[in-house]
Amino acid sequence: ELNDSGRFYVDMHQVIRDGAPPIEPYVPEPARSLPQAHDLPALRPAPSSGPVDDATMRLLAAWATTAFSGGNMQPWTLVHRGDTLSLFHDRARSASILDCDHRASYIAFGSMVEILASVAPAIGLSCQLDLFPGDDPLHVADVTFATGAPVVVDPLVQGIPDRVANRRLGPREPLPPTLRTTLEAEADVHGATLGFVSDPSDLHALSKLVGRADRIRMTHPRLHRELMGEMRWTDEDVHQTRDGIDIDTM
Repeated sequence: ELNDSGRFYVDMHQVIRDGAPPIEPYVPEPARSLPQAHDLPALRPAPSSGPVDDATMRLLAAWATTAFSGGNMQPWTLVHRGDTLSLFHDRARSASILDCDHRASYIAFGSMVEILASVAPAIGLSCQLDLFPGDDPLHVADVTFATGAPVVVDPLVQGIPDRVANRRLGPREPLPPTLRTTLEAEADVHGATLGFVSDPSDLHALSKLVGRADRIRMTHPRLHRELMGEMRWTDEDVHQTRDGIDIDTM
């Protein structure tokens, strides 16, 4: 097992010659199950009346922080005041050059708000969203909850704990037309347009662009440094930091 890093030189005349010992084939270690960075509490009904209790607010915060973010760096701070969960932008956790004008962070906050808007009715709460409620540019949103709402469970809520992003290659299969139509309709509800690339020549051209972008990120000093800062190389790193990119998802 190689534990050193750096540049190594191999004399192929020594490796490939008469009488050279055979090279043992590489046998990868068995894949381990990916750790759960979030130990999500189970959804339970909120109080039917009165203020939202602290336990329910903590439950909402736990589910909210499963939102995706660039490099899984989680650029947020959540503050609980009464029935309101305030979302603040922690810019120290989103200093990446790829987070141009904090756009990636704002997309992450959108994911967080979407989760809260889906989870709240599943436990009998209504919620009111107030974006950038004050003069503080770091105060992204206030989400205020109220008891007494009917319980409405969106089927997608059950998929939140199982959602995962990785770069593992899978079979290239076209999406069923009905699924494409459903996804396009969901995007349209929010005023967005969803496009698909399915033509093999277009996919090939796109893969070339992605490859060039990856090459730049690996060779540009700052981009490479930021990428390495996001990586979590061991189980201990994953559980200790509870952020970043688990190497086993690559």
